[in-house]
Amino acid sequence: MNPINPPMIVPSDALTNPDILRFHAELVGVPEHLVDGLVAYVAERRPTGDFLRAVLENDLMEAFGR
Repeated sequence: MNPINPPMIVPSDALTNPDILRFHAELVGVPEHLVDGLVAYVAERRPTGDFLRAVLENDLMEAFGR
């Protein structure tokens, strides 16, 4: 174990708990208007809107077209 960068302890429900996901999304700087869609996509496996899908697919041209 590296004492400078200890392993991150992640709760078992981290990828399904909307509060945890919302906290981490805001912590890393996800724009506020995308947080709800991203949380629903990860926690509930709901489809995203066109813009967020293009961003997740790394399709910059499509994202800017939205």
